[in-house]
Amino acid sequence: MIKLWIAEGFIKPNKTQSLEDVAECYLKELVDRNLLLVGGLKLNGKIKTCTIHDLLRDLCIKTAQKENFFYLIRFCDSLSGINKACRRILCHENFAEVNCDPLPSHTLKSEPLTRSLLSYEDRPPLNFRLLRVLNVVRSDNVSDPSLSDILKQVNLRYLPGLWYKSHQLPFSISLLWNLQTLKIAGFGGVFAPPEIWAMPQLRHLEFSTWIYLPDPSLRREEKDDVIVLKNLHTLKRVLNLKLTDEVCKRIPNVKKLKIMYFGLSKSSRYNHLYNIGRLHKLESLRVYFCGDFSVFQVLKQILKYIVCSPLRPRGNLLKNLKFPTSLKKLTLSGSNLDWEELKGIGSLPNLEVLKLEYHSVRGSKWNPIEGQFLRLKYLRIAHSRLKYWNAESFHFPALENLVLQKLHKLAEIPSGIGEIPTLGLIHLYDCSESAAISAMGILEEQQSQGNEDLRVRIIFWHEYQLEWFMEKVDSLECFNSNNLQVSHLD
Repeated sequence: MIKLWIAEGFIKPNKTQSLEDVAECYLKELVDRNLLLVGGLKLNGKIKTCTIHDLLRDLCIKTAQKENFFYLIRFCDSLSGINKACRRILCHENFAEVNCDPLPSHTLKSEPLTRSLLSYEDRPPLNFRLLRVLNVVRSDNVSDPSLSDILKQVNLRYLPGLWYKSHQLPFSISLLWNLQTLKIAGFGGVFAPPEIWAMPQLRHLEFSTWIYLPDPSLRREEKDDVIVLKNLHTLKRVLNLKLTDEVCKRIPNVKKLKIMYFGLSKSSRYNHLYNIGRLHKLESLRVYFCGDFSVFQVLKQILKYIVCSPLRPRGNLLKNLKFPTSLKKLTLSGSNLDWEELKGIGSLPNLEVLKLEYHSVRGSKWNPIEGQFLRLKYLRIAHSRLKYWNAESFHFPALENLVLQKLHKLAEIPSGIGEIPTLGLIHLYDCSESAAISAMGILEEQQSQGNEDLRVRIIFWHEYQLEWFMEKVDSLECFNSNNLQVSHLD
């Protein structure tokens, strides 16, 4: 919604905040006034989804149509009443599915002032030279607008659902020089042309699978003009991104970065990961390292374009890297760090969310250091061989959520974790039985001290595991607590 507000031009910049930050303030104000209802929160506490009461929604629609803010096309409406000055058109029904004559397609061709089109319609007409927002909601019976039609919309700013079947973006994508949000969906990876670096208005570039970005062209002389993507805030699902000096100069303000490295050499210098610290505005970073054993089917088409180094041990790819101090959220997978090497991550002053996924850290013992992870609110450890975790409450003083997944060797959760005053949830998913028992012990201890805020959620993979577990813990006082949830998957 915030991206849509920005594309529509509703948000005005100021000297101290980005457009996204200004929009977040507006969103919070609407929630504070009970005009919007919070549906879900992000891990950092920000609003993730929101809803609106149906009566208020109906009032908004009536007022918007009365003031020609937008025109809502309903099932088999007669469109003769569309005001020619109406700049936003919404087709909420799929006319093809209900066997209704596609009147919108015929009528919409005569709406030259249309700026925004939200449609379920089968191949909606794209004859709007002033179109800024195009959101075609895809369903099984709806085909997508052709890319050639989309490329004619030179004023387009918002394209959140481009379903692209080819594996090569055309160089002509740069014709959409006003584009701010581009989300590409498909069944395979995409190979982008160098011209993608020549789209200065880009704010959000996202892909449902993965994209390979070529190196930007180098300047021949210092006086050569270089397009800097200073507005780019989001860059997600990029394959083998080389963070060269030139790339870092092109994306100086990126805030969200999600990258995957496939078949890397042992050193981080091949992909210039040591430059990650130069991205001083970076707030969210996800890094996935994959070898031949974990190549996904969706990558097969794109990998033929790339010459990858042979797979070698990846133990020092992130070793001694200096992450930017602006980082608030970090996700690692396949990095094979030692637990002792987390001290650099723990010293990040603004880190609130840390996800240690599949083989991100190796070793059986973790001894955190006091004075680190001072602002960490969410910790997730998954697919690790961790066995001994020696921690006290002062090691994670602000922790609110602890999520452990598939820690089959973990002896116990440190009892000191339960003493963290902000802790609200311990979630175990397919972990060792001893770890689950220790979690219940922490819950029982905290409830005996009057702490009714802590919740424990334990999920086993098989039903027989749950039955054995219940037999062992049914004597604990917290067994019937409303703050305890124990279940299984199969």
